Formats: sequence, structure tokens, C-alpha cells
Amino acid sequence: MNERLSLSDTVLEAIKSKITSGEWPRGSRIPSEAELQEMFGVSRNTIRGCMQKLSALGVLEIKHGEGTFVKDTIYDHLFGVQTPVLPLTKEEILEMFEFRKILEVANVKIAAVKAGPEDLARLKACVDEMVHFRLDAEKYARADLNFHINIALATQNKVTYQIMLMMKEVLLSHFKVNTENLKDKFEQDLHIQIYEAIKNRDPETAEKVMTKLLDTNIQLLQQQ
Repeated sequence: MNERLSLSDTVLEAIKSKITSGEWPRGSRIPSEAELQEMFGVSRNTIRGCMQKLSALGVLEIKHGEGTFVKDTIYDHLFGVQTPVLPLTKEEILEMFEFRKILEVANVKIAAVKAGPEDLARLKACVDEMVHFRLDAEKYARADLNFHINIALATQNKVTYQIMLMMKEVLLSHFKVNTENLKDKFEQDLHIQIYEAIKNRDPETAEKVMTKLLDTNIQLLQQQ
């Protein structure tokens, strides 16, 4: 094992933890390189490498002469980003739902027309996982995301599918937060209805249920 790399990764995770926990909130100035050196007991090069990596991920912003700041938004590197470090705000979750309504309502109508046997098998497997993991928020969220990604795949539109894949990590963060917010209100029944509508070649019902699913989530979020 490369000990130097391991040390750098350890420091990187510690810095990310301070950001995700809110100890270093959005827009705040983080300690200087010298202070971080003392805090973690590592070299300046190690600290500088971590700062550059988090800056490239859109987590930190280095302002020359002012210091290094936690970014205010997650959207600078939305496509192809690794697991987001900055926790999603309520406003950002609502924006994700708006985006999903634009894309996924259209997706499900097309999927209800074009889905083949393999698509249906994948969707059924996702629904079965959601039912099985209905009391496990993280596993439920992953199965939920895979269900929606497989709907995009079932459209047989490579652009639509690639957009969902490129945003997978940000979407997963969104799904996890949303599932935690729902607590015991997991909506596997609506997902089953969507699957059945796609299987029955019923785009109108698929559209109606998908819209209901997303609107219900938006309403629950707004009530919090």
C-alpha cells in the first residue's frame, strides 16, 4: 500500500467530514493551509493536494489573498461528479424534483411503448428490491434510483439514459435524502403501479402515476 496516498486519503475524508457535518458550513472560510497542517499533523504538500482535489470537485473555492471557502452550491460539477460532499438543501431537493418531472414523466410514457422483456425484468427486479428493503432507507434509495434509471434505459434513447447515468451520484444523494425524509412513507405501491402500466403498454396511466409520485414527494417536502 502507498502510505503517502493513504495518508492523503485519510486527510481528505476528514476534511469532507467537517463539511458534510456542517462544522464548516457553505460559504464559510476554512482554516489556512498552515492551520490544517497543524490540525492533521501532515505536510503542506498533503494539505495542498487535498485542497486542489476538493476544488476540482466543486466543493471548495480558493480565493487568492482571501483564503479557501466552502462552495455555496453543488451544481458547478453536476455531471459526472463523484458522490456529492455538500449536503443537499431543501431548495436543491425541490429543484431536483422539478428536473425529474421534466425528464421522467416523458421517460415513463416512452418506456410504456418501447420497453422490451429485458427492460421489464430489470424493472420488476428493482420493484422487488424496494419491497424487500422497505425498512432500510439506504438500500431502498438505491433500488429506487435503479428503477428510474432503468425506465430511462427502457426508452431506448441513449441521450436520456446517459443523462441519468451522468447524474447518478447526485441523484443517489437526492434519493437518500428524500427516503430519509419520507421515513415510513416509502412509496413502493406507486412504483409497482408504474411498473404495471409499463408492462401493460399503458403510457397514460404510467404518466399519471409518475406525476403523482413526484408531486407527492414535493408536497411532503414542502410540509417539512
